[in-house]
Amino acid sequence: LCKRLSADKRRNQTTVLQYFDEVIERLRKGGRLGYAAVFVSTRNYLRKFRGGKDFAFSDITTSFIIRFDEYLSGSGMKPNSVFVPMRTFKTLLNSARKEDLVKEDFNPFKDFSFTKYRRDKPHKRAILREEIRKIEHLELAAGTQLYLARDYFIFIYYCAGINFIDLA
Repeated sequence: LCKRLSADKRRNQTTVLQYFDEVIERLRKGGRLGYAAVFVSTRNYLRKFRGGKDFAFSDITTSFIIRFDEYLSGSGMKPNSVFVPMRTFKTLLNSARKEDLVKEDFNPFKDFSFTKYRRDKPHKRAILREEIRKIEHLELAAGTQLYLARDYFIFIYYCAGINFIDLA
């Protein structure tokens, strides 16, 4: 009974942005800095969408999800870019359900389709191998910022496009 009361109390007191902060802290402590950055970005989008105000899990409905999606799309983001915070938000809500912060049947994404994000194929942007070679053999003063930037770029290229955040 005490465990149940404790879970109910936490469920009623933890807000969405507070829970984002908890998850972000856990990810950072676990060394998952890149994934934590995705959650930080999503939290910031939600905070801006809500006018800086925190909110309860009970405020999240399918209508809320649709308006958040429209907000992100209306801000000039491409569908592939909108997909990331939407997926991250859904992941957070699934985690909240597993931690008993929301009821087992809580699923505001139930009637929300992610298929529209899968249809958008990004325009491929690539430079020719010859151009890479020119950059690689460019004479630059050792130790300068341009010299280091070129070395980082070439390293990322040889690592098959590793994310910069992973390189950092």
